[in-house]
Amino acid sequence: MIIDFHTHVYPESVAAKILPAAKKKLGITVPGTGSPEDLSIRMKSSGIYRSIVLPLAKGQNDVSSLNDWIQSITLDGLTPFGAIHPLMDGLEEELDRLATQGIRGVKIMPLLQEITPAIQGATGYTRLLPRGI
Repeated sequence: MIIDFHTHVYPESVAAKILPAAKKKLGITVPGTGSPEDLSIRMKSSGIYRSIVLPLAKGQNDVSSLNDWIQSITLDGLTPFGAIHPLMDGLEEELDRLATQGIRGVKIMPLLQEITPAIQGATGYTRLLPRGI
């Protein structure tokens, strides 16, 4: 059984921006369309049983709507994690909401979110995580 623990999918309008930006900025071509359906097809053709889908929330205000979208993905084999921003307002409530909805983990990305542990308040989220996530 093969599990891909690091995948990303995007709403169509976001994928149209992110995939060309990745090619330009990183010099790589990302295979596929970035959609959940495309990931599912590629998993099946590659013999991958499950993919963990990690959402990327750049801004603090993007988190809840991104979590709503990522949780709407119901394709077999895709397990969505939630997104948080360590400095967001309502962090504790968002973590509670994700735990209640059965989310098994959360993704942060210090480089994208432009945070470091040295930023005041950026490490406070770690005390909030043991809530079933």
